[in-house]
Amino acid sequence: MTINGLSEEVRTPRWAIIRLGYKKRGERGDFPRDSDVFCIKREAGCDPDIFEAILAAYGGQRIKDAAEEVYGLGKGLRFMLPWEFDAVANGREVSWELLNRAWGKSRIRCSGTGGGEEDGKVGEAWVRDPAYADVLRRRHLLGEERKGGWTATCLGPDCPLWHSQRTKENTLPGCHREGRFSAELLHPETNPEAPNYIRQLGWVQVSTGSFNGAVDVQSGLRMLRARAGRSHNVPFTLARIARPISTPEGRVVKATLAVKYDLAEALTFTYDPSGTARAILPPAKRRELLALATQEVQFAHVSDIQPQPVDRPAVAAVQRALPPSTPQAPFTDRDDAVDAARLDEAEAEADRSDDATWSEPEEEVVRKLSQDDVDELKVACGGVPGKPDTLGRYRELVEASYHALGTKATGEWAPYVPLPNAPIGQATYLTTRHRAWIEQQLRAPAASDSEVADPNEKGRS
Repeated sequence: MTINGLSEEVRTPRWAIIRLGYKKRGERGDFPRDSDVFCIKREAGCDPDIFEAILAAYGGQRIKDAAEEVYGLGKGLRFMLPWEFDAVANGREVSWELLNRAWGKSRIRCSGTGGGEEDGKVGEAWVRDPAYADVLRRRHLLGEERKGGWTATCLGPDCPLWHSQRTKENTLPGCHREGRFSAELLHPETNPEAPNYIRQLGWVQVSTGSFNGAVDVQSGLRMLRARAGRSHNVPFTLARIARPISTPEGRVVKATLAVKYDLAEALTFTYDPSGTARAILPPAKRRELLALATQEVQFAHVSDIQPQPVDRPAVAAVQRALPPSTPQAPFTDRDDAVDAARLDEAEAEADRSDDATWSEPEEEVVRKLSQDDVDELKVACGGVPGKPDTLGRYRELVEASYHALGTKATGEWAPYVPLPNAPIGQATYLTTRHRAWIEQQLRAPAASDSEVADPNEKGRS
């Protein structure tokens, strides 16, 4: 069952807050100071264990001129998201949220979506403070009253309550742009062989009021998605990078936010777009899956490993008609696939080293069997495609055909040398010549080895 207004809500955790500045101790009192490093302090809502884990991982150093116990974490933090950075749930951004907000005495006064008085930039606001409501009512910007507040027209920087309108005589304006980035903080280790690689430290929130910082964060994540295919389950770094920006007072150098990533690492995580769970696997297992994915393994090599659907009419009919056969142990996915990949690699290596004696393959005379050809051969041998326990006769004849005919590794035929521990009857080398030999054995099942025609007498010229 669901509850409207509740079941569709999604909220990211916030176990610690990462800040971009701190309160500096001064002769005339404390005042806020921007920093070029990420900062963290002990505060309400900050999990003590997460706080200590972050300090230990990033080598947090106490900032001496801070009025409170504040630690610097350096200029880069590693993150990972479980969903796309711009994911929206119930009309609200989940991880990357931009909103105009006004705070007063630890409570929200007003929040809105407007970007200015120009057409297309006017937004909506939700006002909770009566003093703010009075100012907006006089400017004809206040809407209807609802439970807990009022609706209003949001003009963003052009609103009379924007922070730039604040004066000594009028201290009420305080609305400002705020970008909140909520993500899972990772250990800074970037060596895939290290134990702390991709270790999750906890959910944190990073906030910024900078226009440039907001644009750079969302632009960097969009670029990551454009290059790697997605922004979720991909490690990246949120960095403080100093660069010149324009302000009402002129050009100044400030450390804004930027998204950095190693493209090779990102592509490792997104090699298979459907395998997003790979991001939480240990590096050794992930490398193993990647190695298997990059091998040129044909479907025929692994078609009998996992039971296949039997809804195809031909296969279903054969299954109903055939008596049960002696069960045979099925192959394992990894062993068969790796073995086939080794054989394919041996073929490729032989191709590269034998260019001088290469001859054109006899494509029109002898060719490798397609998957449909292999399925037909299995049925002819009394088996059912996708049913390993029915393919004993098929495997025996395939193996026997390799020994009798050899294999066509490159342009020439060579004696068959099975790999150690290789499963019998694999379809790696099956050609039309092997199929003809097997069909001959099926037509004369009682013939002895001496009565079987010498395969070398056929078609080797």
